[in-house]
Amino acid sequence: MWFAILACVSGVLLVLGSWRLARAQPSAHALEACVRSLQQSAPVPVDAADRISVRVGQLVERIGRTRSRSVAVAELNEFISEVDSASGAEVPLTLARVCFTLGLLLGVLALATRLGAATGVGLEAATPALVAVMAGLASGMVCYQLGLSARRRRQEFRGVLRRLTQVLERRLPASDA
Repeated sequence: MWFAILACVSGVLLVLGSWRLARAQPSAHALEACVRSLQQSAPVPVDAADRISVRVGQLVERIGRTRSRSVAVAELNEFISEVDSASGAEVPLTLARVCFTLGLLLGVLALATRLGAATGVGLEAATPALVAVMAGLASGMVCYQLGLSARRRRQEFRGVLRRLTQVLERRLPASDA
């Protein structure tokens, strides 16, 4: 019975961690405001509560001071690497595999414990194992969906970054000044 309880509790904790990481993916809205401001040469609206918005505002200031495309692209690449390292977009998909594996492992251990205790084989002996496997399967499916959502948000963010690079290419000269 303890294996089933452990599978359920660990599944819930892994889903909560996956949800937190999926929700923390950067939004493309702040970066879209950056693209619009660079196209129109207007200041970027910065939301002080949103970390990405503040970082994008700082990026626009640094890019606005540069007169060379290569320096601006280097600033953008540095920003991309910082955001990628902080985002952890692949973690929810990894947590899905952990949930599947943990549920299966705890189910096997629950069944082995019941068989080792020689308390009989039947529905009563298999119930904790089935609960553990189902808890791992359910939590793994939720983590997988959260991982897909995080991956989709990250791809949207990358698409806006490509548009920002195109704006920089049109705005700044190709040769270093």
